[in-house]
Amino acid sequence: SQDSPEDIFDNNGRWKTEPGAWRDDPADVLEKKEFWKAFKECMGGLPGRLADVFSLREFEGLGAEEIRNLMNLSATNLNVLLYRARLRLARCLDTNWFRTEQKGKEK
Repeated sequence: SQDSPEDIFDNNGRWKTEPGAWRDDPADVLEKKEFWKAFKECMGGLPGRLADVFSLREFEGLGAEEIRNLMNLSATNLNVLLYRARLRLARCLDTNWFRTEQKGKEK
């Protein structure tokens, strides 16, 4: 699976491919319409269940127990789904937002 830690880290826990540096001030990034467009595209690329649990947790503000009851999930399964959603979003944003932002600043 592309979400497994073995795909990201070596046996010593070091990055196989380092993520790009996220140099922008987080508050500034959230103000940019282009960021939210990239975020929406990344969310759209998530499988339905991953997008659902992430949205319920981060946008709707539901607690873990509420999400587990609503989606009939075990605590472990919910944690795995949230981990995978966050990992995929981080990868997607790294590739489609943060690295492209850096290229634009280097010119």
